[in-house]
Order: sequence, then structure tokens, then C-alpha cells
Amino acid sequence: MEKGGAKKARALVKDVLTVDRDNPRLKSFLAKMDDPIRYESALTAEHSGDVGRVQSLLQEGAEFL
Repeated sequence: MEKGGAKKARALVKDVLTVDRDNPRLKSFLAKMDDPIRYESALTAEHSGDVGRVQSLLQEGAEFL
């Protein structure tokens, strides 16, 4: 979820819920997945990788100062 895998994570949790429907922790986590404050809905894996690359380049640039 934090790295842009929301669709895969949601599908995985729903699959597990088919096996263990009464699991309160899974139901709670599924509800938290829809919270835009916890997880950005527009986040993609590509964006997450780009952020990491920018952070790396900024750190490299700071070393030249």
C-alpha cells in the first residue's frame, strides 16, 4: 500500500477474507485501506520509484556543497 500496490494489496486481503471471514483484524485493515490520510489513493509504484530516485539525487547533490 505504501509503495503503490493498493490494487494487489486489496485483492490479497479480500482473498484471505474468503477463507477467514470472521477475522476482525483483516476487516479493520480493509477499512483502513480506504482512508486517504493513511494511504494516498493516487500513489503508483512508478511514482514511488520516482520519489526514491529524486531523494537519491538530492542527497548526491548535497554532497557537492
